[in-house]
Amino acid sequence: MYPLLFGRDEVVMSDVNANISRAELAQLRSNMLRFARLQLRDAAAAEDAVQDAMLAAMSKMADFRGNAQLSSWVFAILKNKIIDIMRSRKRFTSSQEVDELPADSFDALFDERDRWQVDERPTFWGDPEATLEQQNSSSSGRSSRPASTGCRPRPPGCS
Repeated sequence: MYPLLFGRDEVVMSDVNANISRAELAQLRSNMLRFARLQLRDAAAAEDAVQDAMLAAMSKMADFRGNAQLSSWVFAILKNKIIDIMRSRKRFTSSQEVDELPADSFDALFDERDRWQVDERPTFWGDPEATLEQQNSSSSGRSSRPASTGCRPRPPGCS
């Protein structure tokens, strides 16, 4: 159920034993915005997260059981909104964050027919499977234990 306005100063949440004044609601929003800015480091994204959290709280007010304070419940919603924003940031990288090379960076490596310049050709890397097999066969002949010197280690402080 959505909040109902009664008079100038009080917002009453119906179906819930949570009465909250406009001043308390403004303080809650201010605290949420401060928290979101701290987490997201972006004022616009923080404002969006707070608005989304407040809207979600109002639309799900019937689900609020009153087991916790209203502010704790709304902050839990805000935390989930912030996590969603952070996850979406990880998935998408803006083009400004990527160091872009100038378009002509590789022009000197190729001739007019777009083939490698003779001196710029990549070197042969070899056969990775043969190299790996060679490393495995040469390491299988060696023991994994260190060679014994015949001496026992002395405890610290003894000479």
